[in-house]
Amino acid sequence: MLTVNNKILFIILSFALALGIFGGIGIAIGNIDNDTPLRIGVILFIFTGTYILAKNGIFIQSDEYRFTRLGISIFTIGLLMRFMHWSNAQEIMFMGYISIPLIYLYHMIKHKRTQWPQLLKFALTFLIVFGRSLAMFHMPYSEEVSLVAVLLLLILLVDALKNKKIPMNG
Repeated sequence: MLTVNNKILFIILSFALALGIFGGIGIAIGNIDNDTPLRIGVILFIFTGTYILAKNGIFIQSDEYRFTRLGISIFTIGLLMRFMHWSNAQEIMFMGYISIPLIYLYHMIKHKRTQWPQLLKFALTFLIVFGRSLAMFHMPYSEEVSLVAVLLLLILLVDALKNKKIPMNG
């Protein structure tokens, strides 16, 4: 199985953070009319950061992790239904979305993992799902919820680096 070195992931993470900051500053001073660099930077930061946390965490080695595949499969079926413009596609996508934080919550309760990093990881998964669900149903505040998720992810990554929970060679 091919694994990605954490150094490469942190280079991608740094690039995503720089792209997001560049896009945000450009929007703030008025030089950039569209927010594409900011959106790409945020999306890349969320994907890479959550992959780093999952790759180096203990949830991915648990029995409950297998059930997240079921949630991803349900989401994928809903996405295909949405492409074909079938009815109830968004609801099925939402069921797939919401299953992932619920499975993680079950994992936390089962293994009695209630320290603040695990609670923040649950809040992160919930906020990512909640923000994307708001965007999917065209409701307000999806961008603000996603921004809070990015800040939580940044806190978790800094804490993991500070406490040396993420090896730089693995």
